[in-house]
Amino acid sequence: MCTPTNHDSSLQAITSIINKAVPANALFCFGRRSSVPFRSSALLPSSIVSQEKMHYDLLLVTDSETRTLCTDIMNLVNVQMKGACEITLLMHRLTELCPQNVNMQHFFWHVLQSGEALSQQFANPPYTVSERPVRDYGKSERYWNERYFLAKTLLDTEKAVTGAYSGLIKCSMLNQAVCLICLGLIEVFLGYRPNYCSRKFLFQLCGHFSALPKDVFPIALHEDQKVLQLLDINPGHLRHRATMSVDARLLTILEYRCNQFLTEATIMAEVHLMPYLSNTKN
Repeated sequence: MCTPTNHDSSLQAITSIINKAVPANALFCFGRRSSVPFRSSALLPSSIVSQEKMHYDLLLVTDSETRTLCTDIMNLVNVQMKGACEITLLMHRLTELCPQNVNMQHFFWHVLQSGEALSQQFANPPYTVSERPVRDYGKSERYWNERYFLAKTLLDTEKAVTGAYSGLIKCSMLNQAVCLICLGLIEVFLGYRPNYCSRKFLFQLCGHFSALPKDVFPIALHEDQKVLQLLDINPGHLRHRATMSVDARLLTILEYRCNQFLTEATIMAEVHLMPYLSNTKN
């Protein structure tokens, strides 16, 4: 359960920002983690000592017809909190909390039952489910296998792309492959299928259960950040991108990291699913 402490006013401030931006039926916190390791020092001025930066995973339930995107709210929180904390926001309407997909039902049930209710309109919410849905790990395995096949095909095909502006095409294929891998991992570990799928958003949501994206795609060095910028070239960018050239050395690094990401994600998924699938077969 995600329970705020007495010193933690960040969640209260975040709740206020979100409620002003979008009419909310309910807002739940279902996870928190430190995105910057805390360090203290008796020798260094506090201005150059890293401060703990919290990251919160939130579910916003609304029946509003607003077209506000979850990324708009996430950016708004980041600006108004002056970078002191970050959020990953899942935004769903009331009617979406009882989907046909049993794994999505299972995810929402856990968030509503075990998460911290930051704001809630009803004493007895009409969107809660009385009985715990049974997770279908076989469905998650099939979903992972499909995402794996698509991602692997993109990574293999990308290697054969040559010619003018091939760098941009390669980057867009790598972007799609990595996003597919993230979608597969999120299904395996959470049973959730996002309704928003940018690379950054998916990395943040994967951070709820694993540091793999940060480990494989670090951002500590300027070169690392340049590599990640290449990964953010998606197919939509090909229509309007002004700069058509791509640094070949950085692209080689990106290709290696994307393949590494698939390899390590596959191991993670198989290890996580194994005990559940074994119990099903027995």
